[in-house]
Amino acid sequence: MILYGFSIQGKGHIERGIVCQDSNKVKQMKSGHYIGIVADGVGSAAHSDIGSDIAVRSLFQYCNRHVKKGSSLDTMKDILLDGYSYALGQIE
Repeated sequence: MILYGFSIQGKGHIERGIVCQDSNKVKQMKSGHYIGIVADGVGSAAHSDIGSDIAVRSLFQYCNRHVKKGSSLDTMKDILLDGYSYALGQIE
């Protein structure tokens, strides 16, 4: 399976010299499940490009550690929700 993701700097950002604040990750976890994560950086916040990158990397790491082979959908939902809190903590 070919996995890829990309974020593109918009026209307005290019004209104003602003970096792309969005981040993404599409990867297979140790459990064998695939996950796609997207974070839309807050353009009005300083260093939102860094924050969105931390959010994506942290959420992937959390899910990769906690989702096990054969995990139920409900379990994965709970892990994902906990992962959001973990990622926010990493940003803060």
